[in-house]
Amino acid sequence: MAKKLSAADMEHAIKGIKLPANKDDLVRQANKNNASKDTIQAVKDLPKTEFKTAIDISKAFGEERRIIKTGSGRMISAADVEHAIKGIKFPANRNDLIHQAKNNMEEPEVVQVLEDLPKNKFNTAVDVSKAFGEEKRS
Repeated sequence: MAKKLSAADMEHAIKGIKLPANKDDLVRQANKNNASKDTIQAVKDLPKTEFKTAIDISKAFGEERRIIKTGSGRMISAADVEHAIKGIKFPANRNDLIHQAKNNMEEPEVVQVLEDLPKNKFNTAVDVSKAFGEEKRS
C-alpha cells in the first residue's frame, strides 16, 4: 500500500522551484530533489496549468480535502491556513501566526484554528502544515 502523501512531502519535492511554474517544471524539480516515486507520480498527476503561487499547487494537490470543520460549520483547509499567514517571517511561534492572520484580516474561524495549534516554534510553512494536519486528526 502506498504511503499517503502530505503537503510536507509535496513541499519538499518542489523546494526551490521558481514560480510561476508549470507541471513539467514541478516534475523536474521533484526529480532534482530526489522525491519518492509516489511523490513524483503525484506531481505528474497535477493538472496541466501554470501555478502562480504555492497555494495554487497545494489546492491542485488536493490539500483542500484536509479540512477542519469549525463550530460554526465553516470548513477550514490547509490552503486557508497558508493564506492566513501569508507574509510571515519564519521562525515563528503560534502567537506570531495569530498576529499575522489578524493583520491579514482573516476570518475569526481561521484565527481560531491557529489558536488551537500547539505553542511550538515553527521554522517553515511545512511545520505549520504538519501541525494543522495533526490538529485535524485530534
